[in-house]
Amino acid sequence: MLRICFLLAFVMSAAMAFPQDEVLPETSATLSQLSENHPELKHATPKDAAHAKIKLMQDQGFDNTQCNQLATDAITGMTSALKAEQDTMTALSTGADCLVTTPATRRLLGIAAQQQLLDDAAAALVLAKADLATKETALATASSAPVSITMTLDTIGTNMAAIGQAVSLDSAVVSAKAAVVTAQAAKDAANLVVVADQASFDTAATAAQDASQECLCNAKAAHDTAWPNAQKVVTDNTQAWKEAHHVKCALDGTADDACSVPAFTVTDTVLVTEAANVVCIGYHKVFDGECGGAEFRKYYHAITNDANPGTTVAERVKYCAEACDGFNVPQDLNRRGLRGGTTGGVAKGFAVTPNEGVCWCEPQDSSTCARTMDPTRDAANTGYDRYDFR
Repeated sequence: MLRICFLLAFVMSAAMAFPQDEVLPETSATLSQLSENHPELKHATPKDAAHAKIKLMQDQGFDNTQCNQLATDAITGMTSALKAEQDTMTALSTGADCLVTTPATRRLLGIAAQQQLLDDAAAALVLAKADLATKETALATASSAPVSITMTLDTIGTNMAAIGQAVSLDSAVVSAKAAVVTAQAAKDAANLVVVADQASFDTAATAAQDASQECLCNAKAAHDTAWPNAQKVVTDNTQAWKEAHHVKCALDGTADDACSVPAFTVTDTVLVTEAANVVCIGYHKVFDGECGGAEFRKYYHAITNDANPGTTVAERVKYCAEACDGFNVPQDLNRRGLRGGTTGGVAKGFAVTPNEGVCWCEPQDSSTCARTMDPTRDAANTGYDRYDFR
């Protein structure tokens, strides 16, 4: 007995005539298979394609319940696929957990370990500087402390040398001088602690910024992979989604114009500005110093109109990396622009000063080059650091 899918206001153009002898096995029939068997449906509106598919199923003996189930199955499958894409997007990092705060403003970070080290180094540096300030005040106080001595006229006499010797040997003067020496030693020791803690902080800051850069790049890469995939799922299924809902509306007796089709979309996970704009050039610090041989200067000083535009250590390093990435250092050209007997080539790394961002592209392999060590790590960060590209 013929099973019929009842349609309301069913209209088909002559261009949508289908073979009457087509057999569509009930056990494997899906709306998508109908689209594959009839590619001309891809050019029809969702409403017309839905009516055409119902007619095809009707001709093969499907009843309302079976037709509706096929549409429900299609919607369920697409809903599941859409949810999977949305779950993927929702799980993505925006990059906010990659940001480093300098110093010591805590937040839940994807680079928590590096941030904690930076916070500890910042706290230690604050304490060291406070201690140095105390020691400097103590030295100033000791150096300007009044000294009272008692001498009788017969002791003073008229011999100025004797008077001077008597003053210098007075116990009050000796004690005051000793206090100054002690205060000076304490201040010098405190200054050494500040220098050491500053170096530790700078190292921690560089490591944290490197970790932040890598974290931001990972967030951007994950987003740039997931978002196009999600959009493709939406694009590839939007027509089928609308068709399936129009099939159900037709079977339920709902007029085409009144058929409600839910949006088939995925919500993007918007990256923070730092992640969206990050330039993902992989690099890492190798040693304090630079490689000997051919090199090419990219940044130097405002006087020569080629100052590094970075305002922080991390930014100066980043700008140097961007300038040297893929740069071909001229052959046999040394720092002074003279023939130096060394071979150039594509930069494998760069040397940069943290304080001003003076930047040299270097083609040498840092593991085999003649290293010019530069352990200078004063408060001004004047020493060179060699970085390698990953």
